[in-house]
Amino acid sequence: MAATWNDLADEIKLKIQEMTETGEWNIQSVTSLDGISHTFYSMAELMAFYDKVNSYAQGEEDEATKPKWRPIAMRRSGFRR
Repeated sequence: MAATWNDLADEIKLKIQEMTETGEWNIQSVTSLDGISHTFYSMAELMAFYDKVNSYAQGEEDEATKPKWRPIAMRRSGFRR
Protein backbone atom coordinates (compact mmCIF):
# COMPACT_ATOMS: atom_id res chain seq x y z
CA MET A 1 0.00 0.00 0.00
CA ALA A 2 1.24 3.46 -0.87
CA ALA A 3 2.32 5.85 1.86
CA THR A 4 1.84 9.08 -0.12
CA TRP A 5 -0.43 10.28 -2.92
CA ASN A 6 2.61 10.40 -5.19
CA ASP A 7 3.36 6.72 -4.52
CA LEU A 8 -0.27 5.80 -5.19
CA ALA A 9 -0.24 7.75 -8.47
CA ASP A 10 2.93 5.92 -9.52
CA GLU A 11 1.38 2.53 -8.69
CA ILE A 12 -1.77 3.29 -10.67
CA LYS A 13 0.26 4.59 -13.61
CA LEU A 14 2.32 1.39 -13.63
CA LYS A 15 -0.83 -0.76 -13.60
CA ILE A 16 -2.35 1.25 -16.47
CA GLN A 17 0.81 0.76 -18.51
CA GLU A 18 0.80 -2.99 -17.80
CA MET A 19 -2.86 -3.28 -18.79
CA THR A 20 -2.37 -1.42 -22.07
CA GLU A 21 0.59 -3.63 -22.95
CA THR A 22 -1.16 -6.92 -22.14
CA GLY A 23 -4.69 -5.89 -23.12
CA GLU A 24 -6.09 -7.56 -19.99
CA TRP A 25 -8.23 -5.92 -17.33
CA ASN A 26 -6.41 -7.11 -14.21
CA ILE A 27 -7.36 -4.43 -11.70
CA GLN A 28 -10.75 -4.11 -10.07
CA SER A 29 -10.35 -1.93 -7.00
CA VAL A 30 -7.84 0.36 -5.34
CA THR A 31 -7.74 1.53 -1.75
CA SER A 32 -6.73 5.17 -1.49
CA LEU A 33 -4.75 6.74 1.35
CA ASP A 34 -7.92 7.73 3.19
CA GLY A 35 -8.93 4.04 3.39
CA ILE A 36 -11.77 4.18 0.87
CA SER A 37 -11.88 1.37 -1.69
CA HIS A 38 -12.69 2.42 -5.26
CA THR A 39 -14.01 -0.13 -7.78
CA PHE A 40 -13.47 0.35 -11.52
CA TYR A 41 -15.41 -1.19 -14.37
CA SER A 42 -13.63 0.50 -17.27
CA MET A 43 -10.32 2.06 -18.20
CA ALA A 44 -12.00 5.48 -18.38
CA GLU A 45 -12.99 5.26 -14.70
CA LEU A 46 -9.47 4.21 -13.75
CA MET A 47 -7.95 7.06 -15.77
CA ALA A 48 -10.30 9.57 -14.08
CA PHE A 49 -9.25 8.24 -10.67
CA TYR A 50 -5.59 8.48 -11.70
CA ASP A 51 -6.10 12.13 -12.68
CA LYS A 52 -7.64 12.84 -9.27
CA VAL A 53 -4.83 11.07 -7.38
CA ASN A 54 -2.23 12.81 -9.53
CA SER A 55 -3.73 16.21 -8.66
CA TYR A 56 -3.56 15.25 -4.95
CA ALA A 57 0.08 14.26 -5.47
CA GLN A 58 0.84 17.61 -7.10
CA GLY A 59 -0.81 19.38 -4.16
CA GLU A 60 1.24 17.28 -1.76
CA GLU A 61 4.45 18.30 -3.56
CA ASP A 62 3.42 21.95 -3.59
CA GLU A 63 2.66 21.78 0.12
CA ALA A 64 6.11 20.30 0.81
CA THR A 65 7.89 23.09 -1.08
CA LYS A 66 5.87 25.88 0.50
CA PRO A 67 7.83 27.80 3.15
CA LYS A 68 6.76 27.07 6.70
CA TRP A 69 6.97 30.70 7.77
CA ARG A 70 5.62 33.86 6.29
CA PRO A 71 7.42 37.19 6.59
CA ILE A 72 5.58 39.81 8.56
CA ALA A 73 5.74 43.43 7.52
CA MET A 74 5.63 45.72 10.55
CA ARG A 75 5.22 49.44 10.25
CA ARG A 76 4.76 52.29 12.58
CA SER A 77 1.32 53.40 13.41
CA GLY A 78 0.37 56.98 12.66
CA PHE A 79 -1.30 57.28 16.03
CA ARG A 80 0.86 58.75 18.80
CA ARG A 81 0.03 59.66 22.36
